[in-house]
Amino acid sequence: MDIFVLDACAYVAFLRKEQGFEKVVLLIEKADNKATTIIIHTATIAEVYYDFLRASGKLRADNVLADTYKLPLKILSEVTPELI
Repeated sequence: MDIFVLDACAYVAFLRKEQGFEKVVLLIEKADNKATTIIIHTATIAEVYYDFLRASGKLRADNVLADTYKLPLKILSEVTPELI
């Protein structure tokens, strides 16, 4: 099984459908089918939340946060060997 770490730039591109978002879509589809694992760190989630808060307001940022927890992502809050 492949493991990928999702960084803020890639995640924001996915959320905003910017250049390269299709690659994240494919990874999420694979993760949904248990063919791959996508790791995201809570610090990355916070960074993305703050980006949307500044650019689009609290409601949009809150929706992005809620949607994040619905995706097939493995969320880590510690810096583990797996994350590194």
